[in-house]
Amino acid sequence: MALPSTTALAQRHARIRDSLDRLSLDGLVVTSSTNIRYLSNHVGTAAILVLTRDAVHLLIDFRYQE
Repeated sequence: MALPSTTALAQRHARIRDSLDRLSLDGLVVTSSTNIRYLSNHVGTAAILVLTRDAVHLLIDFRYQE
């Protein structure tokens, strides 16, 4: 199964940011590996994703070094 393109990920992030604005929230913390893969293409099992109005932060452990 192919991973989504950068454009597709950017569109997903934009939709979430629109929701953050509508709900007056500062960010979204994602811990489900399925949802992290949907938003970042990270296929590992241990991560936390934080999406804010300005950035996407993927917090992973040492096993995923490049």
